[in-house]
Amino acid sequence: MLNYMRSEIYRIIRSRSFYICAGILCGIVLLLHIALMIGGAIEPDFKYNTVRFSLNNFVAQPFIMVILGAVIAGTLFNEDRKSGVLKTTVAYGISRETILIGKCIVSLLTAVLLLLVVLVFYVACAFLTLREPEWLPVQQMLLAIAASLPSAIASLIFGNAIFMLCRREMTAILWWALLFYGIPMAFFFIGLKFELFERISEWMPYIFLRMGVGVSMNTYNSIWDTAGGMLHCIAAGAIGSVIFLIWGTLRLRRLEV
Repeated sequence: MLNYMRSEIYRIIRSRSFYICAGILCGIVLLLHIALMIGGAIEPDFKYNTVRFSLNNFVAQPFIMVILGAVIAGTLFNEDRKSGVLKTTVAYGISRETILIGKCIVSLLTAVLLLLVVLVFYVACAFLTLREPEWLPVQQMLLAIAASLPSAIASLIFGNAIFMLCRREMTAILWWALLFYGIPMAFFFIGLKFELFERISEWMPYIFLRMGVGVSMNTYNSIWDTAGGMLHCIAAGAIGSVIFLIWGTLRLRRLEV
């Protein structure tokens, strides 16, 4: 497995996918802060060109981390099956389980590196370009990342598995959207009538990372504010990661490449 992981890391370093993804994310961050700067320069009473408002945009939407988990998996490995890389790797005697686990580890390492780059760039942009610098939003941002990271890892594992299983990228994207958005919303609305569905939906990232987060310019009221809430986030992501890894391994054993 180590040799396979080394080859994948080397391939990622030599390819443009990682750098393009990092450039796009940093570009979005930069454009956001330029817009806030322009707003403050044009309108004297503009109240949104502050560090708190900028960072709160992320704190209020931690589900972005879950989306990025799948995006990174798709960006790095979505062409492997179509280009014949997967078939060649299996022909060399590397098991499908090793391939999946290796891809998950490599994409996780890549995602952590990308997260560090974008996070430092995001905070630096906010402190250098906006007014009223303060550290409380940074602390809340780090808590939001800690709470959403386990679910992002689960999304990344499922993304790796589903992109290996599906021949078309759009099919994989639709499966991801169904699992991480469609089913949770269905369970949430059915849960308004039936308590069992409500209880199940509370363990789905889209629900507890959207419904369980309340952020304004003056207050923070989020699921990770308590030890129990943070443990809920971590446990849900860990359970999802194990389920998706087992499911992906079993499905890949029957995959004809």
